[in-house]
Amino acid sequence: MAVSPPLQNRLDSFREKKKSAIRENDTAVQQELKKQRDRSTYNESLEEEGPKDDREYTLQEWKEWAQKKGRTKGGYKNLDELAHATYEKEIAGLADKEKYAKSKEGGQEDIESMVQGLQEASERRLKKRRKEPMESNSVNEKNRQFNMKLEREAKEHR
Repeated sequence: MAVSPPLQNRLDSFREKKKSAIRENDTAVQQELKKQRDRSTYNESLEEEGPKDDREYTLQEWKEWAQKKGRTKGGYKNLDELAHATYEKEIAGLADKEKYAKSKEGGQEDIESMVQGLQEASERRLKKRRKEPMESNSVNEKNRQFNMKLEREAKEHR
Protein backbone atom coordinates (compact mmCIF):
# COMPACT_ATOMS: atom_id res chain seq x y z
CA MET A 1 0.00 0.00 0.00
CA ALA A 2 1.43 3.33 -1.03
CA VAL A 3 1.69 6.11 1.51
CA SER A 4 1.75 9.74 0.52
CA PRO A 5 5.19 11.42 0.75
CA PRO A 6 4.27 13.91 3.55
CA LEU A 7 2.83 11.08 5.64
CA GLN A 8 5.90 8.93 4.92
CA ASN A 9 8.17 11.79 6.07
CA ARG A 10 6.21 12.08 9.35
CA LEU A 11 6.43 8.32 9.93
CA ASP A 12 10.19 8.40 9.31
CA SER A 13 10.65 11.30 11.73
CA PHE A 14 8.65 9.44 14.40
CA ARG A 15 10.77 6.34 13.89
CA GLU A 16 13.95 8.40 14.29
CA LYS A 17 12.59 10.00 17.47
CA LYS A 18 11.74 6.54 18.82
CA LYS A 19 15.25 5.25 18.08
CA SER A 20 16.89 8.29 19.68
CA ALA A 21 14.66 7.97 22.77
CA ILE A 22 15.62 4.30 23.09
CA ARG A 23 19.33 5.18 22.80
CA GLU A 24 19.04 7.96 25.40
CA ASN A 25 17.15 5.65 27.74
CA ASP A 26 19.81 2.95 27.37
CA THR A 27 22.61 5.39 28.16
CA ALA A 28 20.68 6.68 31.20
CA VAL A 29 20.13 3.11 32.43
CA GLN A 30 23.82 2.28 31.98
CA GLN A 31 24.85 5.41 33.90
CA GLU A 32 22.46 4.56 36.74
CA LEU A 33 23.76 1.00 36.93
CA LYS A 34 27.33 2.33 37.08
CA LYS A 35 26.37 4.68 39.93
CA GLN A 36 24.79 1.80 41.83
CA ARG A 37 27.87 -0.37 41.36
CA ASP A 38 30.07 2.50 42.54
CA ARG A 39 27.88 3.01 45.63
CA SER A 40 27.89 -0.69 46.47
CA THR A 41 31.67 -0.93 46.17
CA TYR A 42 31.98 2.21 48.32
CA ASN A 43 29.69 0.70 50.97
CA GLU A 44 31.63 -2.57 50.85
CA SER A 45 34.89 -0.70 51.37
CA LEU A 46 33.37 1.01 54.42
CA GLU A 47 32.27 -2.33 55.82
CA GLU A 48 35.73 -3.80 55.31
CA GLU A 49 37.28 -1.12 57.52
CA GLY A 50 35.57 -2.67 60.53
CA PRO A 51 34.67 -1.01 63.80
CA LYS A 52 36.48 2.06 64.98
CA ASP A 53 39.11 1.90 67.63
CA ASP A 54 38.01 3.42 70.95
CA ARG A 55 40.56 6.19 70.49
CA GLU A 56 39.02 7.26 67.16
CA TYR A 57 35.67 8.40 68.63
CA THR A 58 35.17 12.10 69.21
CA LEU A 59 34.06 13.55 72.53
CA GLN A 60 30.66 14.38 71.02
CA GLU A 61 30.18 10.78 69.86
CA TRP A 62 31.09 9.51 73.35
CA LYS A 63 28.51 11.85 74.96
CA GLU A 64 25.78 10.81 72.52
CA TRP A 65 26.55 7.15 73.16
CA ALA A 66 26.44 7.67 76.95
CA GLN A 67 23.08 9.48 76.71
CA LYS A 68 21.65 6.72 74.54
CA LYS A 69 22.91 4.07 76.95
CA GLY A 70 21.39 5.99 79.89
CA ARG A 71 17.97 6.12 78.22
CA THR A 72 17.61 2.36 78.05
CA LYS A 73 15.33 0.98 80.75
CA GLY A 74 14.84 -2.39 82.32
CA GLY A 75 18.21 -2.93 83.88
CA TYR A 76 18.38 -6.59 82.86
CA LYS A 77 21.92 -7.75 82.47
CA ASN A 78 21.09 -10.54 80.06
CA LEU A 79 18.21 -12.12 78.22
CA ASP A 80 17.78 -14.86 80.83
CA GLU A 81 16.84 -12.30 83.48
CA LEU A 82 14.45 -10.61 81.08
CA ALA A 83 12.83 -13.93 80.16
CA HIS A 84 12.43 -14.90 83.83
CA ALA A 85 10.86 -11.54 84.72
CA THR A 86 8.46 -11.82 81.78
CA TYR A 87 7.52 -15.37 82.80
CA GLU A 88 6.81 -14.31 86.40
CA LYS A 89 4.69 -11.38 85.23
CA GLU A 90 2.59 -13.55 82.93
CA ILE A 91 2.13 -16.27 85.56
CA ALA A 92 0.97 -13.69 88.11
CA GLY A 93 -1.73 -12.56 85.70
CA LEU A 94 -2.96 -16.05 84.84
CA ALA A 95 -4.69 -17.14 88.04
CA ASP A 96 -5.84 -15.59 91.29
CA LYS A 97 -3.87 -17.57 93.87
CA GLU A 98 -6.16 -16.70 96.80
CA LYS A 99 -9.27 -17.80 94.93
CA TYR A 100 -7.54 -21.03 93.92
CA ALA A 101 -6.55 -21.76 97.52
CA LYS A 102 -10.11 -21.12 98.74
CA SER A 103 -11.56 -23.40 96.09
CA LYS A 104 -9.23 -26.18 97.21
CA GLU A 105 -10.22 -25.71 100.88
CA GLY A 106 -14.00 -25.29 100.59
CA GLY A 107 -15.34 -28.70 99.80
CA GLN A 108 -18.68 -29.79 101.24
CA GLU A 109 -20.72 -26.65 100.48
CA ASP A 110 -19.50 -26.51 96.90
CA ILE A 111 -20.27 -30.17 96.36
CA GLU A 112 -23.78 -29.78 97.76
CA SER A 113 -24.51 -26.73 95.59
CA MET A 114 -23.25 -28.60 92.53
CA VAL A 115 -25.44 -31.62 93.30
CA GLN A 116 -28.45 -29.33 93.84
CA GLY A 117 -27.83 -27.61 90.48
CA LEU A 118 -27.56 -30.93 88.66
CA GLN A 119 -30.80 -32.19 90.22
CA GLU A 120 -32.67 -29.01 89.23
CA ALA A 121 -31.41 -29.28 85.65
CA SER A 122 -32.47 -32.92 85.50
CA GLU A 123 -35.96 -32.08 86.82
CA ARG A 124 -36.37 -29.30 84.24
CA ARG A 125 -35.51 -31.72 81.46
CA LEU A 126 -37.99 -34.31 82.73
CA LYS A 127 -40.79 -31.71 83.00
CA LYS A 128 -40.18 -30.62 79.43
CA ARG A 129 -40.41 -34.23 78.26
CA ARG A 130 -43.66 -34.82 80.16
CA LYS A 131 -45.33 -31.81 78.49
CA GLU A 132 -44.82 -33.21 74.99
CA PRO A 133 -47.43 -35.74 73.89
CA MET A 134 -46.06 -39.25 73.60
CA GLU A 135 -48.02 -40.20 70.45
CA SER A 136 -46.39 -37.42 68.40
CA ASN A 137 -43.75 -38.29 65.86
CA SER A 138 -42.43 -34.72 65.75
CA VAL A 139 -38.77 -33.98 65.52
CA ASN A 140 -39.01 -30.63 67.31
CA GLU A 141 -41.54 -28.06 68.51
CA LYS A 142 -41.97 -26.35 65.12
CA ASN A 143 -42.55 -29.68 63.43
CA ARG A 144 -45.16 -30.60 66.08
CA GLN A 145 -47.01 -27.30 65.49
CA PHE A 146 -46.98 -27.86 61.74
CA ASN A 147 -48.35 -31.39 62.16
CA MET A 148 -51.15 -30.05 64.39
CA LYS A 149 -52.03 -27.46 61.74
CA LEU A 150 -52.21 -30.17 59.08
CA GLU A 151 -54.52 -32.24 61.31
CA ARG A 152 -56.90 -29.27 61.84
CA GLU A 153 -57.10 -28.58 58.12
CA ALA A 154 -57.69 -32.25 57.39
CA LYS A 155 -60.62 -32.30 59.87
CA GLU A 156 -62.19 -29.24 58.21
CA HIS A 157 -62.17 -30.87 54.78
CA ARG A 158 -63.69 -34.19 55.91
